[in-house]
Amino acid sequence: MANISVSIKKVDSDEKATGKAIYVSDIKIPNMLYAKTVRSPHQKAKIINRFYPELEEGYYIIDHTDIPGKNFVKIIFEDAPVFPVDQIQHYQEPIALIVGPDKEKILEILDQIKIEYEVETPNYEYTNSAIHYHFTKGNLDKVKNKATKVIEYEYVTGYQ
Repeated sequence: MANISVSIKKVDSDEKATGKAIYVSDIKIPNMLYAKTVRSPHQKAKIINRFYPELEEGYYIIDHTDIPGKNFVKIIFEDAPVFPVDQIQHYQEPIALIVGPDKEKILEILDQIKIEYEVETPNYEYTNSAIHYHFTKGNLDKVKNKATKVIEYEYVTGYQ
């Protein structure tokens, strides 16, 4: 049995402490592209219009129109679009992706993108969370009626 009062040295602590650790942002490869996400500043809104600037060769703006097939990431249900078509569901929802060879140019393009919103009132109370799911499975009332003991508790988990 392990002694939980004894510190265990992390495998990568020396590399991180000395600055020798290599992070993703340290990696450079030939013809590498960078990306920045355009995100919603609203919790709930309709997207009325998108204004994208003219782009130099080698730069791209990717949004819902570029997704072949289903435009969904299945979290629990198929209700989380990769990029929203016309409805913002949560704060900081990704709307588009800017891709190109120069990080500074991507930031310039990001500043030129304008999204016109019709802001709506969120239909949930504020919590420190962006997305809420509630679902049930089976016949809860039937099970509760047969149970000798019922323990109820609300579970909250992180988005990921």
